[in-house]
Formats: sequence, structure tokens, C-alpha cells
Amino acid sequence: MKKIFLLTILILFLSVGIFYKSESKLLASNELAAHFYSKELCSCLWVLELSELECEDEAKEFIPRGKVLIDYKNKLVISSGYGAKQTAKFLNEKEGCVYLK
Repeated sequence: MKKIFLLTILILFLSVGIFYKSESKLLASNELAAHFYSKELCSCLWVLELSELECEDEAKEFIPRGKVLIDYKNKLVISSGYGAKQTAKFLNEKEGCVYLK
């Protein structure tokens, strides 16, 4: 009986470890998606000077859209969803858009 209990505890700890490792990879890919989408949309809006609809269509070709907030006054794009959030800001014509931390 004691061996079964110890084996059950061992399996439980291994399962939690495997789940944690897979979740951390998923979170990393979600952060990458938020980074990419915010930068792509920012560059499209203020570097290419296309419409919001054209830019969203362009960015959606590469990655599914989460929630997006576009601040036209400050030239910011905030992309969030899937547990990640990222902001891109247009600096100027020469440097384009950059990520904000």
C-alpha cells in the first residue's frame, strides 16, 4: 500500500512538472504573438500609412488577432490576448516602430 501511495505521488509530481514546462512554452509563444502583432500593426499604420482595416487584414495573415487598442494620438498599438500583452510605439520616419517594456 505504501509503494502505491509513493508511486502515485511521484506520478503526480511528474505530471505537474510536464504541465508546467509545456505551459511555459505556450506562454512564450503567446508573448511572441503579441510582440509580432503589435509591431506589425504599428508599422503598417504609421510607416506604410495604410488604413486600420488594411493593416489588421495584413497582420491577421500571420497571426490570429487578440484584443488590440490603437492610440492614434500617441501612435501606440497595444496587443493583448492569450495571456500576454505588448505595446509598440511609432518613433519617427527613420526608426519606425519599437517595442515598449
